[in-house]
Amino acid sequence: MAFLVRAADGHDASNGAPVSTLPAVRPDEVLFPSVADRTSSPGRSVWIGLVVTAVVAAAISLVLFRSTWSSSTPVLAGTGKDTYLYAWYLVWTPFATSHHLNPLYSNYMVYPHQLNLMWNTSMELVGIVMWPITAGFGLLVSYNVAMAAAPVITAMAAFLALRRHVSVVAATIGAIAYTFSPELVAREDAHFVLALAFFPPLAWLLMEIIVTSPRLQRRVLAGLGLGCATFAELMIEPEMLVITGIGAALGVLY
Repeated sequence: MAFLVRAADGHDASNGAPVSTLPAVRPDEVLFPSVADRTSSPGRSVWIGLVVTAVVAAAISLVLFRSTWSSSTPVLAGTGKDTYLYAWYLVWTPFATSHHLNPLYSNYMVYPHQLNLMWNTSMELVGIVMWPITAGFGLLVSYNVAMAAAPVITAMAAFLALRRHVSVVAATIGAIAYTFSPELVAREDAHFVLALAFFPPLAWLLMEIIVTSPRLQRRVLAGLGLGCATFAELMIEPEMLVITGIGAALGVLY
């Protein structure tokens, strides 16, 4: 980014041109280098980077769950007892909604007692989003598609957050490193809701816009987006929401 130096006579000190005739620099471009400073076609570059990030994440996800796709019998992606629990949650939300039941409580487990599903990460929002696939192709396909898509969604959110500070290539590498870090890879094998880790980078991106953007409209839209993202995460995994909140609080304090 080229910064203007004003001479005493009101001209640009570098070439003597009047300052009024030089292109203006927006305040947010000074705080955070804009995409336009790094590429001649910023919008296209970002979209290409986002697509490349999604494709790479999808390829790694397919390799990670290769035993699922190559199995001669239908199997659920992942291992551990929690896999079957999350698969049941994926069916429960559409069932409860279509039968006018409360999706947050159920006596279909531990009958005749009721089970509070909000305390058991029942991922109601995922169940609603995947409802058409669950109804059309069955539980196995729906759950396996959701497991394969989780890293892709996570990587795209991380790319958007990182792209504000680094180049497209660096943002892609950082997003893939975050998505397939040892912690998340370990979770992806058995804990779907923790593998779907899009909220921390998305919250970071929106909070950064709220704090730094000089435009009121942009801050308001980011605040509304953060509110919607927070509610969505609450309906997917409250634990991830709490972890992100603690991290944000520590970042503000220190």
